[in-house]
Amino acid sequence: MFEKKITAIIVSVIASLNLFLYVSMRSVLGFLGYFLHFPFATYLLGAILAAMVVVSFINLLHKNNKIRLIVLAILDILFFTLVLGWFIGNIDNYRVFLVEMVKLLIVYAAVAIIVYLIFYFHKSKIYTKTVATIVCIVLILGIIIGFTDISSLKINYMSTGAAVYAVEDEYQIVWATSNKALGWVEIDGTKYYDELAGSIRSTDTVHKVVVPQKALDNAKRYTVYSKTMINEESYSALLGRTFSKTYLFRPVDTTDGIQYYAVSDTHGNNKKAFSTTDYYGDATDFVILGGDTVSYLSSKYDLERIVKLAHGVSGGNIPVIYARGNHEVKGVGAESLYKYVGANKSNGYYFSFKLGSVWGIVLDMGENHEDEWKENFGTANFDGYRNAQIELLDEIIDNKTNSYQAEDVTHKIAISHINTSFTSDSNLFMYDYLIELNQRLNQIDLDVMVSGHLHQVFLAPKGAPVGSELKLSTVYKGSDKENSESEYIATGAMYDTIICSRRSNTQVLSTEERTLGKRSIGAALQYKIDNQGDGVLEVRFTTDAKKIINTVNPFTGESYGSTIYLY
Repeated sequence: MFEKKITAIIVSVIASLNLFLYVSMRSVLGFLGYFLHFPFATYLLGAILAAMVVVSFINLLHKNNKIRLIVLAILDILFFTLVLGWFIGNIDNYRVFLVEMVKLLIVYAAVAIIVYLIFYFHKSKIYTKTVATIVCIVLILGIIIGFTDISSLKINYMSTGAAVYAVEDEYQIVWATSNKALGWVEIDGTKYYDELAGSIRSTDTVHKVVVPQKALDNAKRYTVYSKTMINEESYSALLGRTFSKTYLFRPVDTTDGIQYYAVSDTHGNNKKAFSTTDYYGDATDFVILGGDTVSYLSSKYDLERIVKLAHGVSGGNIPVIYARGNHEVKGVGAESLYKYVGANKSNGYYFSFKLGSVWGIVLDMGENHEDEWKENFGTANFDGYRNAQIELLDEIIDNKTNSYQAEDVTHKIAISHINTSFTSDSNLFMYDYLIELNQRLNQIDLDVMVSGHLHQVFLAPKGAPVGSELKLSTVYKGSDKENSESEYIATGAMYDTIICSRRSNTQVLSTEERTLGKRSIGAALQYKIDNQGDGVLEVRFTTDAKKIINTVNPFTGESYGSTIYLY
């Protein structure tokens, strides 16, 4: 009997742990329904796990049935294997999961204590009064915590460093605090506020301040300030301490050429990105974040991780160019992304920019599936969004003498997470759109397009005619299999495209990616004027260990060696 009781306790604990783990991972549970082709699978499995907890405790506390105990034990072990496997598969987010689990444990513990006091503890008049008092205290504390700003009493501090995003002719300085605060930036005695229609924002933990590029380029120093908002009512407010941090800033310096680094598809692995993008060290003029910096945006933690990445690759000392990836349109946090990254005035993620003698355009293809795709759940309207970028390019071309053909412009680049020079299928929903887009981009005469998305690294040379087939060579594949079919279809790009998004230490496709982020490759780009007075772009693919990898033309197999030269 004693052993059966012990087994029942263990079964109840495992059943509870299954539910704790499962619910704590709610941000990624939607994939279950997708993989199983049954949208309600997520909720059904959760209901089953909850039911097993109830049955396990009934079996423990009331009717300890041996057969039921054995069935529960088998099911709990099976579900524990499934849930734990899912947890390990999403290990990059373990911090978020553990925080959610702690919250659940607190709630369950409170409920368990109350149930125990009411139903199982020895009863007396004194006991009844004590229980009533405890329940009242719990209810009162719940009301205070749930309906006041008591959480704002915690110590406030900068939870991320500052990042300086370049957008059009301005810098957007972003940082986050651990609690609600007002935010502003001071440059050379002038204050710029995180404001909306004249009101300084005080209800958020992320702060974005727009400053003129010239002001920061000239001052080469800025200070971010935050002032805690403890409580705010209609006619009263309680403010806390002010805290700040000062950063030195280096605008683009063309005296030694232009050095910039591009990394993409980091998917939350910030540490490898920090070491990868540090290839040029203090000579880096700016950094490009090419999208898919996270796998989804389900919480403030995911959003702040992007700011931490932008700060980590730049130190807050140089500009960052951000391009949105298709994974950053997923999750409830996608609607708030514009607060955490560089975005245009209408909160879109496409814009032109100018840094010194560099002119650039950032494009955003949105989701890599049609709007009606099942994973969009009726929330996508990217067709119109992409067409608006055609209109922007038309405006830029009409005003070219004040944009990409301005006298001081020496280097022209484009950035798009999803590349625009080829597709996987001529029937792809974006195929015709990309052809139309390239008719504009070709007029700009770009030096290079920087993209990610494919989890590969290579140069796609310019000039392939519209509709021509692009087959990957066996040298690039690392396989002797014949190319019986084309992998890509050209969309008429007259500009070179650099794909820079591999989590490996080699270009060869047959070398499996390290999906947990143990490796990282990005693109180091250096533009300079050669002895003949012509501009040349040197491209090197480098690892997080700062090792240069040799590359080949993916379509011909021709070796580029360690450096690709683009004229």
